[in-house]
Amino acid sequence: MINKSLWERQIIICITIDLEWASDDAIKYTINLINKYTNKFSIFISHSSKYIMEILKSNEIDIGIYPDFLKNSKHGRNPKEVMNYFIKFIPNAISFRCHKYYDSMDICEILFNNGFKYDSNVFTNLEYKEPFLHKSGLIRFPVYFDDNHYIYQGKSLNFTNIKDNIFNKPGLYVFNIHPMLMSLNPPDYSYIRKVKSAVPQKTWNNLTHKEIQHISYRGKGLRNFVLDVFKYIKSEGYYIYSLNDIYENAQRK
Repeated sequence: MINKSLWERQIIICITIDLEWASDDAIKYTINLINKYTNKFSIFISHSSKYIMEILKSNEIDIGIYPDFLKNSKHGRNPKEVMNYFIKFIPNAISFRCHKYYDSMDICEILFNNGFKYDSNVFTNLEYKEPFLHKSGLIRFPVYFDDNHYIYQGKSLNFTNIKDNIFNKPGLYVFNIHPMLMSLNPPDYSYIRKVKSAVPQKTWNNLTHKEIQHISYRGKGLRNFVLDVFKYIKSEGYYIYSLNDIYENAQRK
C-alpha cells in the first residue's frame, strides 16, 4: 500500500531534471535557475563529467539514474550491461527514469532486483494520474509535465492562457525539465532541430555557457514559460519536495 496522505488534500510539486548528456555549463545554468525557487529537486544522471562528479560527491541533491535501454545505447548492449554501467557509476541509487521513458516488465524486474525502489518513468502529458505500485514491486511516480514533449506538441508558451487548467485539483505533480532546453530557450521544436543539426554531437555535449548564449533564443521561449510556472508555484505557496522525500513519505504507515 502507498501512503497518499501527503498529496490527497493539497497540491504537491516535484521538480526533476533529466541530464540527457547535457554539457556541464547547461547543467550548472539549469540548477542555478531552479535554486532561485527551491533547493528541493531531483536529478536523473545519464553520464559522467567533472561537474556531475562534484554533484555526486556533495551528496546535497537527490540523485537517480537515467539508463538508456534502447538499441545503440551508450550504456551497454543489453539490460545487464546497462545495469552494470550504473551500478559501478552510482552504486547507491534507488530511483530511475529511462531515456525516452523506455522500459519493459523484464527491465523493471531487473531494476527492482538490483535494489531500485521507485521510478518516475511514466509520462501522462498533463493528464493527472496517481502514483501506483508496479507489479515488479517498484513505486511509480508519473510525470505530469515534460518540457521536451510540451514544445514538441506546439503548446502555448503563454502561462496565463493555461494556468487555470494545469493545477485543477489536489495531487502530486511531477515536472521534468532538460538542461539543454532550459539553456537554449527554444520558441518551438523546429528551433531545436535547426540548432542540433548545425552542431556536431560531440560539440553539443560540451557546449560552454558562451557558446550556448550565442545559439539560444532571445525572445520568449520555453525557459520563460517554465519559469512562469515556477513563479506561480511559489506565489501560490505550493509545497515542493524531492522525489526521494515523496518516496519516503509514501512508505510511512
